[in-house]
Amino acid sequence: MQIHFQADPLLGPDDLNITVNAVTKNDKVINLLNYLDKYNQKSSSLIPIKTEDRILTIKQTELIKVEVTKNIISFYTKMDVIKTKGRTKEV
Repeated sequence: MQIHFQADPLLGPDDLNITVNAVTKNDKVINLLNYLDKYNQKSSSLIPIKTEDRILTIKQTELIKVEVTKNIISFYTKMDVIKTKGRTKEV
């Protein structure tokens, strides 16, 4: 992946124009476009949780409780228990 910046004086001070170039519109491209689409949307109803191999998001309405034992934080939802290492301010 190559990332470039190009100034455009015709754009407004808060405007962005983003173009994604690829051979085909594959899953990687679609995921990036979805990410960019959601980038500016602030959602306080989602909680990001960093695990060893990925970052998960859970809805606040799905969260039942949070349990902290030493450096293990457990998030209990209606469907799952997600465990991560660290301090609550790092999650």
